Amino acid sequence: MDSFLVSARKYRPQTFETVVGQSHITGTLKNAIIHTQLAQAYLFCGPRGVGKTTCARIFAKTINCESHINGEACNQCTSCIAFNEASSLNIYELDAASNNSVDDIRQLVDQVRFAPQMGSFKVYIIDEVHMLSTAAFNAFLKTLEEPPAHAKFILATTEKHKIIPTILSRCQVYTFNRIKQEDISNHLAFLANSENVTFEAEALSVIAEKAEGGLRDACSIFDQMVASTDGHLNYKAVIEHLHVLDASIYFKLSESLIQGTRDTGLIILNTILNQGFDPHQFIIGLGQHFRNILLCKFPAAAELLETSSAFKDLYKQQSHLFSEVLLVKLITLVQKVDGQYKTSKNQRLLIEWVLLQMSYLTVPETDEKKKPLTDNTEYLHSGKTEDTPQNPIKTEILQPDATVHKTQVISEIKQNYVTEAPVTTTPTSSAALKNHSENVKPATHHLKIKSGFSIHAAQHKTHKTSETQAEDTELADLPLTIDRIQQFLNKQAELLQTKGQFQKSIMFKNAGVACEHSVCTLTLMNETQLEQFNTIKQDLLDQMRIALQHKPLQLLAKISKQLESPKAFRPTDILNEMSKKNPAILNLKQHFDLDIDY
Repeated sequence: MDSFLVSARKYRPQTFETVVGQSHITGTLKNAIIHTQLAQAYLFCGPRGVGKTTCARIFAKTINCESHINGEACNQCTSCIAFNEASSLNIYELDAASNNSVDDIRQLVDQVRFAPQMGSFKVYIIDEVHMLSTAAFNAFLKTLEEPPAHAKFILATTEKHKIIPTILSRCQVYTFNRIKQEDISNHLAFLANSENVTFEAEALSVIAEKAEGGLRDACSIFDQMVASTDGHLNYKAVIEHLHVLDASIYFKLSESLIQGTRDTGLIILNTILNQGFDPHQFIIGLGQHFRNILLCKFPAAAELLETSSAFKDLYKQQSHLFSEVLLVKLITLVQKVDGQYKTSKNQRLLIEWVLLQMSYLTVPETDEKKKPLTDNTEYLHSGKTEDTPQNPIKTEILQPDATVHKTQVISEIKQNYVTEAPVTTTPTSSAALKNHSENVKPATHHLKIKSGFSIHAAQHKTHKTSETQAEDTELADLPLTIDRIQQFLNKQAELLQTKGQFQKSIMFKNAGVACEHSVCTLTLMNETQLEQFNTIKQDLLDQMRIALQHKPLQLLAKISKQLESPKAFRPTDILNEMSKKNPAILNLKQHFDLDIDY
């Protein structure tokens, strides 16, 4: 049986051009080689698995190449062939983790004195240099500062802060970055194509995210997934083997927040716990999900999304359902529970509490507007009898304005006066009535301000009501059609969306319309929408009667019993949906031996 070689070694870059995600490093090294501006010592620092040792080897091979072109090794000369076959005597690799004593460094210093047998330079690559002891560093200082002309040192480390300053000052320091998720996904796609492995872009994106910026880790996970899935990398299999939360649960949760179904978040949390996932990871992923949606609100920031194109489209779709203010509030809640998670004694309750808070954030206020003070004075009647005489000043004030609401206004003013002092005497003569009226006027002004009641406002309200009634009588009974109703609902949905009332906007957009005679029936999606509809039914009916010019209009609502089937996104799901409608498609696929485009 042939020996298996892991992808990280089999496809290790051999030129600067093939190094992934470190163009700022490779470009500088190539320019130094082209212009022969080579330092005596280099320090490559950065996270694990990002190409430090790989770049050191390529650099060592290139500076010894007999005919390098544009800073790249030819891979055809004697020196390059010897390096590729691991038989070059000009390149030494030392692991400082196991050779960290003073004796090891002194032995290295003794070897530096000898010139190379072939080629121009002897290159010493010391990996994990931070593991050297302080005495070993001190023994290395003189040679590192003034080495022979043929000696070059390349030090590599993941912990730059552990290296003493005297070593740092003698080296050119190159900092390697974590590799972008997109670059890792593209490299994994290259590996899959080279190994004839079928894959889904979402699966490679999960592997790249799991690698956390390390290409070597990504290659190791890739080999593991290829072995476990038998060469067919699909999204579900990868998240199952890597024990990663499915991104679709976050989309489902955010959709439920918009629709107002408060129990969905609790059900999702319970499912996650039953599957053995850490609730803290769920909270971290939820914050990342809302962050991605918020980025899609800004066209320039949408490029910061590190995920597959399919998920980018989903984020952009959901970004239209959330306002920026709401997303900031949701992220704030996530950050709050993230900080409280470790100190909480009931962590599950903490997360459930936050999920419920989120569901209430997305619901607009449905409380009725506060009624005027004069409309809510029933408690004043407790100490009042029907025989209580009316204050004459009220009769004098209201006589010039005799309206249909005279009795109501008198009653309201009466209630306000009762709260101040009971009336004990009633003037009988007109002179007494006039004098009494003049004496009470300042008190009337004081009471009006104190109670919050305005006679002018009541008269204006009465006048406005009479105008509304006059308008109702002038409405023309125009024909009632579904198209006119639908246009009205669409306009209402757009208006509500601009006000930030997204749930009601979605309710109007998705509502089914049926019309029979003067009765309009709206078909809603769930109980929550029905409750919201009942709170605004009367106002909506009044607006529809005026806008549609149909006074006898009646408005009803019901809940749809049909469940919408989930929309197909993957090619396999699309094929299944098409085959249900037309089974001949499967025969066509088998006859021409067609494959699904992944």
